[in-house]
Amino acid sequence: MAIKKVQEVIRLNSLKLRMIFLAKGFEKRCEKSLIEISEKELFQFFLDMRQGRITRKDGKIYLSTADYAKDFRAFWHWWQKVNRKESKDISDITIDLDVSKHKPKWVYLTEE
Repeated sequence: MAIKKVQEVIRLNSLKLRMIFLAKGFEKRCEKSLIEISEKELFQFFLDMRQGRITRKDGKIYLSTADYAKDFRAFWHWWQKVNRKESKDISDITIDLDVSKHKPKWVYLTEE
């Protein structure tokens, strides 16, 4: 039971750090807040992450862009739900967001 709680804390901390990264990235590149971003800007941001125009602090390409996209999609759906309760209609800009993962360089190990 204690291991499960530790995993939950790690997951929440990871999610928090990713959302901070995305919020700062949108502010820097688009000069808009996380909730003001357009669908086109969102797609361009994640495309730039995939293609290496946005890199990690060590200069390497992000390998888990799909995970960032999934986390943003979860945030956006939460944001829609909150606004729906206040009778505000927020469109879903994440419908066509690419959350596919690239195949690894190797698939399995052989006996050799």
